[in-house]
Amino acid sequence: MLKRKKQITGELDMANAQIDKPASRKPLRLWPGVVAAALLLLVRYVVPIVVPESLFIGVMGGMAGGLVIVVWWVFFSRAPWLERLGAVGLMIVAVFATPYILHESIATGAMGMLFFILVIPVLSLAFVAWAVVSRRLSDGLRRAACGRSSGPVALPPTSITISRGAGLRLPRSGSWPKPVTGRRCSRWLRQQQ
Repeated sequence: MLKRKKQITGELDMANAQIDKPASRKPLRLWPGVVAAALLLLVRYVVPIVVPESLFIGVMGGMAGGLVIVVWWVFFSRAPWLERLGAVGLMIVAVFATPYILHESIATGAMGMLFFILVIPVLSLAFVAWAVVSRRLSDGLRRAACGRSSGPVALPPTSITISRGAGLRLPRSGSWPKPVTGRRCSRWLRQQQ
């Protein structure tokens, strides 16, 4: 009887110890996001420099890399659901609100898709950088830092203007230098020597 009483008391003490102790949160699973960001950097920015004919693959790879990073964050990151959905929602709001402050040439370029093509890889990389840098911060600081990394700051500074039409003046159509690509590149390099 005494043995049974000690056993019951011990079980109650264990239950109380587990209730009193705050539940520890698992750390964020960052390695898939870092790998996806490294591949995005490689496909979107390095491959088109090395192989200029692969620019289309670089652009589409940047878009696909952004999608992979969002899938990692929502399904595999171990972040609290509030942060998972809140961060993705904040990115969507930032992407659709920013064209109102862009210069007209960026906002309407590529039939209105230039901004989206340029911002998705940059915003995805900024998002992974935020996740890595803020992994040890408290919940409040981490969420505040997410809001800062998802705003217009993630854009190249030359694409943002204070108001529509207040951007840089562009040269006349005939004064742009012609791009040097393909065979013209080797000819241009020979001329420079």
